[in-house]
Amino acid sequence: MRNAITDCSGCGFQDEKVIKCLKRSPRAFRRVFPDKIAPNIALLRTSGVSDVLISSLVSNVPDSAFRRHSKFRSIVNQVRDMGFDPSKVVFVEAIRVLSGMSSLTWERKFKAYSKYGWSKDQTLLAFKKFPPCLSVSEEKIFKIMDFFVHKMGLMAVDIATKPTVMVFSLEKRIIPRCSVVQSLYSKGLLKKELSIASILHPTEKTFLEKYVTKFPKDATWLLHLYTGEVKIFDV
Repeated sequence: MRNAITDCSGCGFQDEKVIKCLKRSPRAFRRVFPDKIAPNIALLRTSGVSDVLISSLVSNVPDSAFRRHSKFRSIVNQVRDMGFDPSKVVFVEAIRVLSGMSSLTWERKFKAYSKYGWSKDQTLLAFKKFPPCLSVSEEKIFKIMDFFVHKMGLMAVDIATKPTVMVFSLEKRIIPRCSVVQSLYSKGLLKKELSIASILHPTEKTFLEKYVTKFPKDATWLLHLYTGEVKIFDV
């Protein structure tokens, strides 16, 4: 194994990083490292992907980079044909997502979003903005979209423009935060209409400061909603 790691020096990675990525993918230990990874790295480089992004892909998602070269080349070409910029992190994110699903699964994800009104073009645009929105399971897509559309009354198109919200936990983040904000609206404490992204993106500390402790008279009630001790959504 030591020889295989040393032979990878031409790929542009230090032994420490190679070992790290191999430990993340036990199957990689059973493969001939240079033969598997070198052609794929070369393809990424000729496609305009920086060494920083290549290193990120290999270190964090080694299974994607260790794919058979013909399959890897097909995925890279697909991502490039979709219009992804190889100098951006979303390029390797798209490779990661597509590496983890079959064409049948890809179509099923599109169908899941279409159930809530996303057109094929809207789903593709959402994927181009934030590839992980299509790595979400179909069950999670149904649950989150159902909550946004039927419980929060959001328009499907609004969610499509902010696809990052699809990766959050429904139970741990979406429902608690939406419960707090919904209560603030009902009490007239919030006048400005907030986007779903502005509710879900802030850190927990920032969210609590802006929407809980900022309202001392209602802070206890809001905290009960946030922790789930009191529920206002029937889900």
